[in-house]
Amino acid sequence: MKKYSIFLLLFCLQFGFAKVTLPKFFSDNMVLQRNKPIPIWGFANAGEKIQLKFKNQVQNTIADEKGNWKITLSPEKEGGPFEMKISGENTISIKNILIGEVWLCSGQSNMEWNVKNSNDAEKEIADAAKYPFIRQIKVTKAINSLPQNDINGGEWLENNSENVQDFTAVGYFFA
Repeated sequence: MKKYSIFLLLFCLQFGFAKVTLPKFFSDNMVLQRNKPIPIWGFANAGEKIQLKFKNQVQNTIADEKGNWKITLSPEKEGGPFEMKISGENTISIKNILIGEVWLCSGQSNMEWNVKNSNDAEKEIADAAKYPFIRQIKVTKAINSLPQNDINGGEWLENNSENVQDFTAVGYFFA
């Protein structure tokens, strides 16, 4: 009986980890760069077959011996919202994706200054709905001397009167 219990436990553990995952910045509400190849990558079991569907594109790959995989989609024109499905042992759906301009805003306190503390903040917050295609992901600060597979936290937020308050003012007015 112990042999079967151990085998069953090992069998369950193997399939318990058989899950396609993505870095946190691939999520609902994200913006992908227009007119450029679109790299999408993630993690799975070694040898796991991965399929990615986005708009009219369907691509397949197999996770390498470390469980890493990458698919590069053909360039797309601006538009949206779209949905992406990534399938392996499980399926991930990413919704409300836009294709447009992606800008990396980096700095110190100048980038941390948010819209709610800027000039005419009340007006800007009230007018946020006029600009529904502006999105932001604020990546949680982290220090590391080596490249990382994922970010510590952050999520893509749509522009609306609630979310815009904490958007970087410099990035928001630039957009």
